[in-house]
Amino acid sequence: MATRARFSAGTLCLLLLLLPSAVSWSANVNASLELLTHGYLDSGFKLKSFGQMDLAVDGGYKFGGRIGFALRDTSFEDAAIESIAFDSVTVGIRELFHLPLDVSFFIGAADVLCGGDAFSVVFGTEPIGTDYRGLMYFPDMLPLSVYKGGIHAIRGTGVKVDFTPKRETMLFSLYGYEDTATAFGGALGYFSGDFRFLGSFGPFAVEGFAGATHAPSSPLGYYRGGALVRTSYKNLEVLAQAGIPKYDPFSSPSFGIELFYLLFEPSLHLGLFSIVPTFFWHPGAYLQADTPDQRGAFDVNLNMFFGDLVKTSFRAGLEGNFTIQSSTGVFEVNAAPYVGFTTPGVLWTLRLNAKVWPFVLADMFEGFIGLRAEL
Repeated sequence: MATRARFSAGTLCLLLLLLPSAVSWSANVNASLELLTHGYLDSGFKLKSFGQMDLAVDGGYKFGGRIGFALRDTSFEDAAIESIAFDSVTVGIRELFHLPLDVSFFIGAADVLCGGDAFSVVFGTEPIGTDYRGLMYFPDMLPLSVYKGGIHAIRGTGVKVDFTPKRETMLFSLYGYEDTATAFGGALGYFSGDFRFLGSFGPFAVEGFAGATHAPSSPLGYYRGGALVRTSYKNLEVLAQAGIPKYDPFSSPSFGIELFYLLFEPSLHLGLFSIVPTFFWHPGAYLQADTPDQRGAFDVNLNMFFGDLVKTSFRAGLEGNFTIQSSTGVFEVNAAPYVGFTTPGVLWTLRLNAKVWPFVLADMFEGFIGLRAEL
């Protein structure tokens, strides 16, 4: 309770600092809401809803400050919602000494590395990350540790330095921070550093990173690294991600395929009809936490759809998914018709999953209703 009280006081102080600046410099207030309701059979039909709401006050280019709040819950039906909690704050200095150098101090959630979404923020291009992520595809994972589309996500208290030798095409970032990843259970004293490169060169985009964590539980520390490449030619796009989210040379000195996060996703667009196969090898650790239930799993997901949410505000398709656990040979086959459409400010997704194999009639169907709104 004392920690929560101090956190609330600190958040209030930050708000008091930011709000006058927001008024003076016409700050932007951005809000986003994501809801997912999962219907499934378990001694009868049941519903479980997950949600995430983010509220951010952005001080604009001159101020270089941003404070965010979030509401995230593992299950709205099972747990009481206490309040919107502090999520992140960033205060920065842009073009330090009139050089292409930005320095910022951050607390809380920071960047997702090798996820692809950063390209739209940094270079103004379209997001290039995969849609094969989140609870819609991985409903059995915990919401806070579900795959985010990237190989690593930074969370902590520290400093970020951005160097942009050519602002339209290249960005180098260096992070130094005390790591407060959920896997560390709130324990302090885990210090991390990461280096990231972003490059956008027309039809070719690349992102790479390398990092390490000083962990008291591991004398040699934890190490990570990875790369994302995306290229396009006419109607074909190819996305590839490869990396190691966590390598512990002390407790697991052997270097094997189970360490890797691997994703390969070609996309073929023929007018309003698209075919998107995704091949995904699950890593043995993610977001600093070991994931033994995911280690050695391999997915093949085939998404065939008609329509374009940007051009037609409607999309309908069918997904087939094959998952095999390489260590046991157990596999699962799913088929999922779905419909997506947009209404003013809201993206809706309706999806029905059918477990084709193993065939268990009482556990065959599950449905999802998802919505995403931004203000």
